Amino acid sequence: MENEDSIDGVICGLSKDDQPAQISSNSGDDVPLKQTRYESEPQYLSKEDLEALDQDEPKWRRFRIALLIVFGVVWLALVIAVILIVVLSTKCPPRPALEFWQSGVAYYVDLFAFKDSGGDGVGDIGGLLETIPYIKETVGAKFIILAPISSGYFTNSKSLLGLVNDHTQIDPALGTVSDFRQLLKRLHKTGMQLVVSLDFNGIAENHVWMKNISFLKRFNNQKGWSSRYDRQPSITNNRQEYYSVDNKLIDLDLTNEAVMEEILRVVQYWLDEDVDGILLKNCAFYVEDDKPSRTSSSRKWSTDYPTQQLFQNRSVDVVRRVRKHIDDFSASRGKKCVLIADPGDTGYGLPLSEAPGLMFLGSASDPAAHLVMHPEFTEKRGWKFLSSSPPTAFSVQAYSDSAATAKESLALFTASDIYPRHSALLPTVASIIFPGTPVIYYGSELGVEWYSSSDPPKNLYPAGKRPTMYDDARSNVLSCHLPMPWDRAGKDFSANSNVSQYFGPYLDQFKISDTVESLNADGRGRTLWTLIQKLVHLRSKIESLKWGSFTLHERDVEVHTNRIEIVQRKAEGFQPVFGVFYNPALDPNETRTGIVIDFSWVCEKVWLHIAYPNDELKEDKQLESLSVYIKLGGEPAFYLFQCE
Repeated sequence: MENEDSIDGVICGLSKDDQPAQISSNSGDDVPLKQTRYESEPQYLSKEDLEALDQDEPKWRRFRIALLIVFGVVWLALVIAVILIVVLSTKCPPRPALEFWQSGVAYYVDLFAFKDSGGDGVGDIGGLLETIPYIKETVGAKFIILAPISSGYFTNSKSLLGLVNDHTQIDPALGTVSDFRQLLKRLHKTGMQLVVSLDFNGIAENHVWMKNISFLKRFNNQKGWSSRYDRQPSITNNRQEYYSVDNKLIDLDLTNEAVMEEILRVVQYWLDEDVDGILLKNCAFYVEDDKPSRTSSSRKWSTDYPTQQLFQNRSVDVVRRVRKHIDDFSASRGKKCVLIADPGDTGYGLPLSEAPGLMFLGSASDPAAHLVMHPEFTEKRGWKFLSSSPPTAFSVQAYSDSAATAKESLALFTASDIYPRHSALLPTVASIIFPGTPVIYYGSELGVEWYSSSDPPKNLYPAGKRPTMYDDARSNVLSCHLPMPWDRAGKDFSANSNVSQYFGPYLDQFKISDTVESLNADGRGRTLWTLIQKLVHLRSKIESLKWGSFTLHERDVEVHTNRIEIVQRKAEGFQPVFGVFYNPALDPNETRTGIVIDFSWVCEKVWLHIAYPNDELKEDKQLESLSVYIKLGGEPAFYLFQCE
């Protein structure tokens, strides 16, 4: 019995302590647990057990396989669908990578005339720093072009502006190099760029380069050259006679390699200062034709186009050299800089054919400037000598002819430091919405004319001085260099407490009828200023205005009047925009009071952005009809439509 107890006390070789617990039944009898699984000894299923399990348990294995198959099919279908969508769906419209000078509006500033922070009546760098929010947010400009700021431009002993004596120094009236660097830093921080202007055609008699007479162009009376002002084109210095196209600055010999090296050194100086581009002034005057012509006494600039003194291929070569230097710098620094060429004040405007200034763009294989200043929309299309009755009236056709195939490479402006401001509606609109880079000269955004006068202000800039490029009061060049009319009292122009004594009389003298303050006052209503603001805003938002093609429509829109010109701008993949220019001067004999323009040939729906000055059409809304009635009144008008 003892052996039986010993055997009963051990199950499968386990000690007594390892035996499984027993479960009590209702009868109180102890019943041993008959089936127990031990993790320490795996149990294997026989074939019969597996078959029984397959019959008795749920079909999870088959269900799982089915789910995997379904998932695989769905995944494959999704992949195929994505491929089909990518291949067959409409692709996103292309968006060209635009440089800063291609994507935004420029604000062109005469720094001496813009805002005076020092109280001396002359604008300065500190004043420009204070007005960056106005330029960027109120006007909507993306970069700034500075008119010449070099030493001697204003601070000199003569009664002239422009007598530069050192191209690498800032005129002391503007501030210091430290001030300039602070300006650049602030502009770059706000996402804006800065371009500086340099004039290498002529230098003052006290310029640092005067010590090297080989830099200067000797006068030769046998060449038949004439002066811009119909005088002897020469200056005598130290008993030497030098050529001078304006009788005030000595012309540099830009065919001299040593001169070119100095010019490139100056360009490099400003690039090292971190400017974003260079504007070269008076490029048309750079190099004259050396072939003899008539004597100067038999020839006048204002009556006989001096072709041999303007727009020569060797002048383009100078611009090419500067472009290559800038491109090399851009490549080395990873920063794109712009080169702008300004032909200058030749006195002659644009022909009804390709403008001669386009030569300064160079060619695709041998480029020169990125942009050329194009005076199509200035007063009288840039013409200052009118004896030959040149074509001076605004028309879209004239622009299309003069711009030729270079439209995207033109800097479009209505005024500059050599072209006076005007208040003409249609040229102003065209300068903003046509291909190219809009350039707004300070004060021209106000849409008011600054009239001529022969007497410059004495207690305000230009402090009794006149520009070197100055004919007489009729040319109105002086008005291009006058203080910005921020307000009537002048307190927003100068920190000088006595400025109001001079500012009001100055505004009256030049008949400046409006100021920034008056035009922005509540209750003023729509003005050319508010229109310019809106156009700048629309250009920044509408793709077809930013980089779209240009088409001048006539018959295909069923417009049978010479008074209306319709321009389409269309970017690939985006809706077209139509500018309707109504110009009564194009057909004074028109007798109808209105016409209908039908957009059904191109639009399913039409959105009206601008109707100026028409108040009967409501702006910024979709039109109920595809037909639009245009009044044929006595004043110019402009409309901007977009297909939807």
